[in-house]
Amino acid sequence: MKMTQIISVIAIVLVAAILRLWQLGNTPPSPNWDEVALGYNAYSLMSTGRDEYGKFLPIILQSYDDFKPALYAYLTIPAVTIFGLTPMAVRLPSALLGIVTVLLVYILARQLFAGHPKRNVIAFLSAATLAIMPWHIQFSRVAFESNVGVFFVVAFAVLLLASQRNNWYLVPAVVAACLSMYVYQSMRLFTPLLVAASVLIYLREILSINRKIVIISIAVGLMVAAPLIHNTLTDVNSLARARGVSILSPDSDLSRQIRERYVHNQIIGDPIVQLMDNWRIMYPKKVIEQYLSHWNPNWLFITGDIARHHPPGMGILYLWQLPILLIGCYALYRGKHIPNSTKWMVTAWILLSPIPASVTSGVPHAVRALMLVPAYALLTGLGAVYLWGVLARYQPWIRLGSLVMICFVVAFSFAYYLNQYFVQLNYFTARDWQYGYAQIVQEVASREANYDRIIVSNREPLDQSYMFFLFYLKYPPMLYQGANKTAGFAETIRFGKYEFRHIDRNADAQIPNALFVVTAETDMQGNIIKTVSYPDGTPAISLVETSRK
Repeated sequence: MKMTQIISVIAIVLVAAILRLWQLGNTPPSPNWDEVALGYNAYSLMSTGRDEYGKFLPIILQSYDDFKPALYAYLTIPAVTIFGLTPMAVRLPSALLGIVTVLLVYILARQLFAGHPKRNVIAFLSAATLAIMPWHIQFSRVAFESNVGVFFVVAFAVLLLASQRNNWYLVPAVVAACLSMYVYQSMRLFTPLLVAASVLIYLREILSINRKIVIISIAVGLMVAAPLIHNTLTDVNSLARARGVSILSPDSDLSRQIRERYVHNQIIGDPIVQLMDNWRIMYPKKVIEQYLSHWNPNWLFITGDIARHHPPGMGILYLWQLPILLIGCYALYRGKHIPNSTKWMVTAWILLSPIPASVTSGVPHAVRALMLVPAYALLTGLGAVYLWGVLARYQPWIRLGSLVMICFVVAFSFAYYLNQYFVQLNYFTARDWQYGYAQIVQEVASREANYDRIIVSNREPLDQSYMFFLFYLKYPPMLYQGANKTAGFAETIRFGKYEFRHIDRNADAQIPNALFVVTAETDMQGNIIKTVSYPDGTPAISLVETSRK
């Protein structure tokens, strides 16, 4: 690489680092319940070698009975060791690996477009796009396991292509693919599909690899994947989360609707209705509908999905990316100097990415479909280069005017995004981020000795309040493991003086010398001694004490 290319790459990585590390512990304004669960379990593993339930070195965390893969918690241990149990420490692995993913996309673009005369420019623009892409930044700045999964899958692709020059890269490529499945549930479906597609696409190149290296790679892959395979086959809870969100589950809304319609159709007795309106039609129809929803322009560029998945007032991609992506798709299939293997690889990546989300509820889903991000970055880089090639055919003043206009639109969109994320997000979405626990736990801890009991609501928006108290109190894991006999969605959870349960505002008001943590809207008898408000001034959480008797 030339010095100018090295400087360009360093600049991209620096921009990516600033956007992912700046105010990491404060924006978003509060860790959500999954983040504090991952953080406290990392703290517990670091301190005792066991998770919150006392399970020794688990590969699956029971957590809130969602049985999430444990790798992210292990990755968090070094940050918690250095910086303590803080939101920044919990988010740091995602941020750092998000930064590295930007660099890997640069390398991947150079590999995929190796025969293109503008491959360095395509690689630069692809990485630059990922560095400032709202979708990727959003999940790099939060402890979302899917973002780490993206890192491992992109690393797999880079190493697989590198193995064509040095066969030994095949071994870490297989390891990266296996590790992706330890970090996020969706990867257990997406990664095997992408690996299978990659083997078919690069079959000739793989067959040319030294047979001994191929055998070693397979053996290493099986060793790495063995604990996960064993857990999946022997623990009925290992796929509990997948079953819980799957529309194919017997308990899903779609399944209940199908059963109700079956009964109705049996009463009607119309054979045509029975033929067309049944599970054989309705399940595939729903899956296809949800699969296609991930290319809904309104979702991608305008609205996004839930508030935690995008900045307020915009989608998960920039609006200017829409025409560039369409041009990129055209250039991929009609442009010159692009090998068929690259066309198939990018196509497979795009078509396979939404599959895990398509069989779940709440789609389109930005987290479960996050694997689309690297492919969109590549297409944006390719589309931008192709567009400039078309403009190069026109007069210099047209090229200059077009460049100025494009730069203005991109700069304005980026400035708007920075305001929406770093200024407006905390103000408008604090409730969605379960804001207020850091302040209220600090207040409770300072007063704990004055009360016999501390009773905390576990009803929305104080869902899973027990984990926030464990996190911010840095409650000794050894003590909690001994006291914790119930799961995260249990009606009542206790440790020390603390109880986490539904609050009966009339009956509980009769408990003497107790401190209650309730939503600010709760009309409970007693003395309100502290109220924490959202950034917009709306009351969020209150402390209420009962009289001493």
